[in-house]
Order: sequence, then C-alpha cells, then structure tokens
Amino acid sequence: MAAQVGDVAGLADVFARAFVDDPMVAWRRPYSTVEDSRIHYGGVLDEYVALGVLWRIPGVGAAAAWLSPADSRRLREARVAKRRTAAMADDGSTAADRAVWVWLDSHLPDPPVWFLDLLAVAPEAQGAGLGGVLVGHGTARARAMGLTAFLETSSERNLAFYESHGFHVVDHGYAPGGGPMVWFMQTRTPKALR
Repeated sequence: MAAQVGDVAGLADVFARAFVDDPMVAWRRPYSTVEDSRIHYGGVLDEYVALGVLWRIPGVGAAAAWLSPADSRRLREARVAKRRTAAMADDGSTAADRAVWVWLDSHLPDPPVWFLDLLAVAPEAQGAGLGGVLVGHGTARARAMGLTAFLETSSERNLAFYESHGFHVVDHGYAPGGGPMVWFMQTRTPKALR
C-alpha cells in the first residue's frame, strides 16, 4: 500500500531505529541521535510520499522506497538541484559529502532499472518476512517491465538477505573519504532467469 502523509512520522521512527547501526549512516552522521534521525528521515520520506514511491505494510513498521526508472530520473534531478542550492547557500555540507553522492550515483546502471532506495523494518518486527514482501513488491514490478532491480547497501549482514531475493553483487568499494564498504547489487534480467 502506498504510504500517505499521515504515515511519515511513524515510518520516520521506524527508519531511524532500523538504521541506527548502519555503517554508512554511522559514518556520515556519527554524532546523530535517534531523534535527529527521525527528523532526517521525516524529510526524506516526505519527498518519497510526494513522488508516490514509498510503500508500507499496513499495521506494522515496515516500508520501502522503490523508484521506477522515471521516478529515479525525477528524484536525481531534484537532488542535483537541491545539492546545487545547498552548495550556493553553504549549508554546511562538505565537499566530502558531495563526493560520496557523486560516487554512489556513478554506480547506478546505465540501462533503466527499478531502484530500491530505502528499506526498513522496525527492529521488533524483523525476521518475520516483512522485508521480503517489500523486496518482492519491487522486483515483481521490475520483472513485469522486463527490467532488473538495483540497490546499494553498506551492511554486510544484508547481503545474504538480498541474495535470497535474487540480487547478486555487481560491484563494491569503499566510499570516498574513508567511508565504509558499499555493495552494489542487481537482479538478473528476466530473460536471463528463463
């Protein structure tokens, strides 16, 4: 089910708690509290709700942002504009922050893909298959369009989970500036599955 504006506060809490020990989050925001993260994810999720790409499982704390090729292009354009504005306003973002975004964006595949940008399940609900339902939602949409799905993760413990849902590692490397290892994963093209 598509998330609505009224879902954002609760889901921001889920994302803040689910990502509390994520290596990329811990590296980029080392002094951030869960409350800071709730505010951060609230802004991110507002953007996804406005695009209509945030999907949640009703009644539980679990959601994913799946971007179609068109959604990815619109979001990338909006983020480039936002980064340009931030750089002109000198909002405190650093050249290192910008380098990480450029590096991450450079790993996006050229052919159109469905992009799993965010996935979170509340810690108390993990292990019940909810993440798999949300992954399956996006990979099924990708397959229906004859496309692959793509994601990035900085948590090594996520690799086996995503592999069990048809993803494989296509590249990996350390984020620039002393950042954590990031794995880039993609599903096989539907034709390759036959």
